[in-house]
Amino acid sequence: MNLERSGGWLALVANLGVVAGLVLLAVELRQNTQVVRAQASMNLAIGQSSAEVAFMGEDTAAAFVKAINSPGTITDREIVQLWAYLNAALLSVHQTHTMVELGLATEEDQKAAARTAAHWLGWNFGRVWWEEIKTDFPSDLVTEIDAAITAVDSDYLTHQLQGMKNGMASLTTH
Repeated sequence: MNLERSGGWLALVANLGVVAGLVLLAVELRQNTQVVRAQASMNLAIGQSSAEVAFMGEDTAAAFVKAINSPGTITDREIVQLWAYLNAALLSVHQTHTMVELGLATEEDQKAAARTAAHWLGWNFGRVWWEEIKTDFPSDLVTEIDAAITAVDSDYLTHQLQGMKNGMASLTTH
């Protein structure tokens, strides 16, 4: 009788071990699936970014400077160039958001990405562009980027560009 009772307990323990192993396997499969999804999403973002870079064409820097200094004179072609630039820049922010949702990045990573986005989108052209396209993004990401943009002076690029020019002018006079 003791042998039968011991055998029953051993069978129960073995079955619990099998169940625990299956649970562990399911967790591992879920994590692997998340990693595969994240990699697929990253590959998609790289492809989209490459397309955006091709759209930018040449002289994107000239369009950028013109949008800072003379936004009322910017052409349709220059708008498309800057649109592509900002799309490419924002892809990494959206990618970080996806990684956070999959548990592969932290909320702090997302906040850092939103702060970076504020520098791309906080200037006048970037703000106008963001208002036009932000409905394409998840609402929690939009809220985070909106808050970050609000904290940035919309003329900061004008000030930075002028500061760089003044700094460079002082270097050439010595």
